[in-house]
Amino acid sequence: SNTDFYVEYTNGCLASRQLVKALVNGAITAPTVTDGSSCGTGTVLLSANKGVLGTFNWYDAASAGVLVQTTSGVTTDNYTTPSLSADKTYYVSYANTQCASPRAPVTAFVVATSNLAAPNVGRCGTGTVFLTATSTVAGTFKWYDALVAGTLLQTSGASVTSNTYQTPSVTAGSSATYYVEFTATAPVCTTSPRKA
Repeated sequence: SNTDFYVEYTNGCLASRQLVKALVNGAITAPTVTDGSSCGTGTVLLSANKGVLGTFNWYDAASAGVLVQTTSGVTTDNYTTPSLSADKTYYVSYANTQCASPRAPVTAFVVATSNLAAPNVGRCGTGTVFLTATSTVAGTFKWYDALVAGTLLQTSGASVTSNTYQTPSVTAGSSATYYVEFTATAPVCTTSPRKA
């Protein structure tokens, strides 16, 4: 709550006391943030919103760190990162004329084709083979019988990080090559070329 204090001054003669108010303002919550992403190396757009005019301060660390951008007199602010080749988290705080909020983390995701892994698999004797592809981000896997064009053999569900394809029977002593293509959910990035 607010508290009143009084101050007096004397240099031989006592002056009347003056009122000094200690004002306690309510704490400000961190702004609402929206992560961003890039398809491969590039800049990423990050957003923050508070709904009330104020100042947004963007940092490269959770505490201290470098102030990378300040924008005043707005309710929503965007920050465009430098070109990134890997995920990076930034932090944004909101301030009005009296108080500042805690910093909120905002992550810039970089989706790269190197996120897709599909190791070779063997078996003993004639039979089917289970091929599994994985990704570090969510998306959709598509299996083909050719590097380019070809027949679409299987499509995974949406927003998954792994998928397994069971081949037709492969004769002992022979081999067959299949190809997987991955499309990330956000941003929509498709691996090229397909991975064998």
